[in-house]
Amino acid sequence: MNTKDNQRKRLTKMLLKDAMIDLMQTKPVEKITIKEICEKAQINRSTFYLHYSEPNDLLKSIEDDIIENTADYLDKIGADINNSAMQYMLMFFRYIRENDKIFRTLLVKRENPFFRKKFIKFALERVVTSLHCTANKKYEKYVYGFVINGSLGAIIEWVESDYSIPEQEIVGLIFELSKGTVSSFVK
Repeated sequence: MNTKDNQRKRLTKMLLKDAMIDLMQTKPVEKITIKEICEKAQINRSTFYLHYSEPNDLLKSIEDDIIENTADYLDKIGADINNSAMQYMLMFFRYIRENDKIFRTLLVKRENPFFRKKFIKFALERVVTSLHCTANKKYEKYVYGFVINGSLGAIIEWVESDYSIPEQEIVGLIFELSKGTVSSFVK
């Protein structure tokens, strides 16, 4: 396949995803139709079906993108926890801010608890794997669950406050709170 077709495909998917997120601002996913998505994205219905079978399929693709991109940041944080973990966290928080509409819609809004639960479960598994800490196995999932849920709570507050404090401050706060919690339970 040539580059022009790949670019067109990426552009089409981006338009569809943007349209879906925009529509989710005003109505629940179950009420969003393919017709509405296509009108918002200004593409033909047949083009939609080239990429997705239904709105939930499109939503799953958006969620998978968020999870995949988050994985990249979490892996880097875990791989370099002693040297530049703060830098990678800062980059992740900038990614959240740059993708405000998606994170507000999928993570902050209370109408979509399924993605939040999926995100927390994913992040918890990834953090436990990538940090390579020797936390007491008896408490490991509780400690990391506490850290992930607490971090997510802080992120949600930060987003809802329209980023009232700089990324460096929220990252520093979360990093220190997490480090203190985890270090208390490391063998």
